[in-house]
Amino acid sequence: MNLLTKSEWQTLADDERGKLRLEFNSGMAFLHLELRRPMEGLRAVRAGFPALKEMLRNRGYEKVNVIIPENDEKLHRFETMFGFRDVRCAGGQRLMSQEC
Repeated sequence: MNLLTKSEWQTLADDERGKLRLEFNSGMAFLHLELRRPMEGLRAVRAGFPALKEMLRNRGYEKVNVIIPENDEKLHRFETMFGFRDVRCAGGQRLMSQEC
């Protein structure tokens, strides 16, 4: 069994505010966010997040996930405020998830 599967990527937004991409791997959807203009980008993501989760639900995904460094408490607080909850920690990384 090959545990290394190739990810499929979809860029949903890439402009002056930042880049929002989805990674699909091993039957899971992962959110990747790079903010170039943090306040504007965050507002845009918050406004579009319900539609993004609906799109994932329509594709058959029950959860959206993020992976962050295990010891980055500032990023952990940010993800928690965005609705993500801890699933597990391993190898210095923290998997967080929320329902779509």
